[in-house]
Amino acid sequence: MLLGNAAKAGVRFLTYDTVKAQLRDENGKLTMARMMLAGLCAGVIEGGTVVAPSETIKTRLIHDQCMPKPQYHGMVDCVQKAIQKDGIRGIYRGVVPVMARQGANSCVRFASYDTLKQLVIGYTGTETLPFAYSFGLGMAAGTITVYATMPFDVVKTRMQSLSAPLERYGRVRLHGYLA
Repeated sequence: MLLGNAAKAGVRFLTYDTVKAQLRDENGKLTMARMMLAGLCAGVIEGGTVVAPSETIKTRLIHDQCMPKPQYHGMVDCVQKAIQKDGIRGIYRGVVPVMARQGANSCVRFASYDTLKQLVIGYTGTETLPFAYSFGLGMAAGTITVYATMPFDVVKTRMQSLSAPLERYGRVRLHGYLA
């Protein structure tokens, strides 16, 4: 879990900083729309490369433990069985909603944090914010993100569950990378 979270954060911040640098105008400024685009790109890349497989496995393990007769004996066993049964798609179940959720999360989180930070810097007149300010701004951006993107998370979790192939969403049965 620790390695997975570190990888997620690494991919997210590397992508955000890289895209953000490419989107700055000739004066080094970044508009709100470009900030949001950089966050969106960071989340989509993070979701498709690291988050989808780690959350699929985590979700399967959690649901498996609730079963009368669990089928997995740890993370490695879960990965092996998922790949044996469904191929690489077995660990990328729900990748599209994961990418949508991560894209929306990063879009909202980075844009709200950077916007709030610029407001505070404008109000205080200092470029360097104290720890407590940065912490508070991070909490505020996190709160905004949760409320703005919660529906994506609900859909993603339902699609990654062990029973997902059996569930129907509307009239369409979802398979492959969507389910």
